Amino acid sequence: MRARFVTSFGIAIAAVATITYFSELKIWFVNPYIFLLIGIAFGYMAFLNWFTQIKDTDPLKQPLPTTASYLFLASFAYIVLSGLNIFQIEFLEPFDTAIALVAFASSFFIFFANRERLNNLEQESLREKQKEQGRSGNFGNKFPNINRVPILRNIVRWFYIEGWFYSIGLVILIITSIFVLGYRVGSHDLREDEFQVVGAAAGYYYTGTFYEWDWLQQKSGQYTSCLATDIDCNYTRAWPHTLLIALSYKIFGISEWSSRIVSVLFGVFFASVVYFAARYFTGFKHIALLATTAAIFNPAFINLFRYTRMYAVLLPIFLLLFYIFYKLIIEKSEINLGLTTLNTVINKHFNFNYLLLPFVVLLLIANYFIHVNSLIVFPIILAFIIYLAIARQENRYINVSIIGVCACLGVYLLYNLGIINAFDGLLSFFGKSNHQYIGYLITYPFSETAGVILLTSGLPLIYALTRTFRDRFVYLYLAVAVSLVFFIWVADRYAGYVYISHIVPIAVILITGVYGYIVLLIKNKAVKLLALTSFVLIVLLNFYSSADDIYTTNNDYGSFKEAYVVIKRNFNPSKDVLFEQYLRSYYLREIGGEYLRTVSMLSNKQYEFDTFLNDLSKYDSGWITWETRKSYHIQPAIIDYIDENFDKYHGDGVDQTNVEVYHFDQSMVTKSFSPIDEAN
Repeated sequence: MRARFVTSFGIAIAAVATITYFSELKIWFVNPYIFLLIGIAFGYMAFLNWFTQIKDTDPLKQPLPTTASYLFLASFAYIVLSGLNIFQIEFLEPFDTAIALVAFASSFFIFFANRERLNNLEQESLREKQKEQGRSGNFGNKFPNINRVPILRNIVRWFYIEGWFYSIGLVILIITSIFVLGYRVGSHDLREDEFQVVGAAAGYYYTGTFYEWDWLQQKSGQYTSCLATDIDCNYTRAWPHTLLIALSYKIFGISEWSSRIVSVLFGVFFASVVYFAARYFTGFKHIALLATTAAIFNPAFINLFRYTRMYAVLLPIFLLLFYIFYKLIIEKSEINLGLTTLNTVINKHFNFNYLLLPFVVLLLIANYFIHVNSLIVFPIILAFIIYLAIARQENRYINVSIIGVCACLGVYLLYNLGIINAFDGLLSFFGKSNHQYIGYLITYPFSETAGVILLTSGLPLIYALTRTFRDRFVYLYLAVAVSLVFFIWVADRYAGYVYISHIVPIAVILITGVYGYIVLLIKNKAVKLLALTSFVLIVLLNFYSSADDIYTTNNDYGSFKEAYVVIKRNFNPSKDVLFEQYLRSYYLREIGGEYLRTVSMLSNKQYEFDTFLNDLSKYDSGWITWETRKSYHIQPAIIDYIDENFDKYHGDGVDQTNVEVYHFDQSMVTKSFSPIDEAN
């Protein structure tokens, strides 16, 4: 009777809504668009209800969870495809918000209605763990010959324990990451902050210090004007990363490729860390493969792992710290320090897995020296321990929570009293409102709207899952929530993707995990396979749409290697001078020498026009260069004068190098020109 009622009601609503839409009638105060949406939804549910009743006559099986799954997949697919701008269905555009609500409501209902099945999924995950232990113990009997070969034994043993499908899948993904990250990695010119990192690495390579190398004078910046003109001349920031690049120079020589190969290698390592972290926190290997696929093909990650900056190192080691820190907190280990009383206190009130403590300490030190933003792990851990204290009522969590909260209050008070100033310029305590971080964190792998839907609708997992998996999802959710609060309102700096990039992998694992659990709850194997395949296709489509920007040789930051050729070929050190602003001297190192004369055009329009004319009069001839995109740093009168009087070889209006290059001699210099003349 209930099925017939739902079917009849759905068909009636759909019919009325259709008539309302096409006749453009106004029925009472209801917007026909909303009426149509409700009708379509009920009609869709009615059809699926009817279809399920025909296919499955067992009255004990309920069709509504299946209906909700299909409704979610349909609405979610529309949201994702709309976000990708693949197609636009105009008559559905007014329903975008309503469709998003349908996707959220249906996904929320899926978890709510499948609590028993979620418990079964957890048991399935635990049974797989037991099978792994069985395969581990049976390996010697299964492969007696391989078991005699030390290194090969370990590799094949892991493949066998993990399962051939998953282990081979991971290997394929890792090999894929090598090609994705390594393809043409040295073809782009160095850009932006890469120059100071490369300069510091070269300085360490040549002298054993972190003073930037002066490419023109071929000596350490410690002995040039670098100390007076460049605040980053002694570049000790993220020095472990700089050391690795210097090591690369020692092995491969100095080049764009050898500067970035360190980032590429950490990107490959990152793929494996994502897999093991996702497998642990979600409990399922196929979800881990999905998360690893998403991480490997994330255009933002690819750019970081093809860029000579510390963030390429930070992403994998922070995720590894995040993963091991959780195991240290959750697990226990009895310790014996030789003192009975101390052993009793620790084992009773502070019992954690101290076997992992050395790894956590080493990773904490490495993370700190790579980037201070990695310290966000402490508020995340404290929030998680407070949750455990409330949820589990265990002494070890209650004690650490009290200590942690008191420590935070103490630091806050000391900071406000001015006694501690280590965080000056880093914290604002709600002085900022950088909401851009929400988009940075949840947009990938689908879209910002899809990310919000999955993160919010996944909250019922916290209540439906048993303690083991519930705590893991709480840990992921707290990492995202605490990071958003900190970077939006507490951190005292402008918004930037790189500042929260080490949290994005955690968000990707969480979003993929929620989506993966929804797919797991779908009974139809064909639909389940379609949903998993669609995830991979969306990831690949995102990558494909960004591939040209990743691999193209066109450098928006400036093609210095191409633009500086004319200077290197024609520069005469005995009579020429080089006027420069933000000079990328790495690409002019062939003409460097003791007698090379340069004139800095400064920045922020500090270089005056009269000073420029005076400097011009001192030299017979020379070259002038700056980055096109940084033209705003030079006074317009100077740019106009140069453009009107000197020969232009590269830059705006000439080519796509995005580097301005001019040549002049005294015959071109118009000494009577002034800004006043130009204005008149």
